[in-house]
Amino acid sequence: MMLCVVVVAVMGVAPLAALAQEDIDAILRKLDEVIGFFPPDISSQEQMDEVVKTYTGVKQRLDDLVKASPNDDGVVLKRATLQNMGHNLDLPGAFDGAQEDFWIILDRNPTHEDAIIGLANMWVNASPNYAPGAEGLFKAAQCLHQNVPLEVAQRGLFFAYHYQGRFDEAYNQARFLVQQWPEVEFYRNLVDMAGAKSSTPPKGAPNEPKPTMVACK
Repeated sequence: MMLCVVVVAVMGVAPLAALAQEDIDAILRKLDEVIGFFPPDISSQEQMDEVVKTYTGVKQRLDDLVKASPNDDGVVLKRATLQNMGHNLDLPGAFDGAQEDFWIILDRNPTHEDAIIGLANMWVNASPNYAPGAEGLFKAAQCLHQNVPLEVAQRGLFFAYHYQGRFDEAYNQARFLVQQWPEVEFYRNLVDMAGAKSSTPPKGAPNEPKPTMVACK
């Protein structure tokens, strides 16, 4: 994936210091394709250098925008999202910076769904130590939708349970994901992964309980 070529094309619109938010959005989307997960999809040192250069430039522009409009949750969320991606590169300060930005938004608006999910995903992917907190956030996001399943929250709960060693709950969650979104093959893989460690009766057993959604409390 040649991120550097795409990013240069996007940046040709304007110098980094003058990037409009629309340009930043485009670059964030391109970065997400490469460093929006761990491990990042980087195949050479040259590509790594280009990604870090792009990240640093956009981060500076977002710092300027946040300084100019500190109460703009949309801008703060973009910086949080960028720094979350920086955490996948183990860039110094990225995790703490993203966490601080997510909390800035949530302190102002505790029901900001994108910030709740963003922080929850970062926590659940960071360390098992953060899994209990991520579980609470995923449940909070689901509660914003009452009893209508929110896929990103339901998927996140699987990993929160799994990383806490709560394999029976993870198995139920994986089966619920398959029940709700049967077209997603990845969820069937999660059933196999959690089922191998769960004490719940095996799939297809007469006494296997029906998967249920975690109640909103």
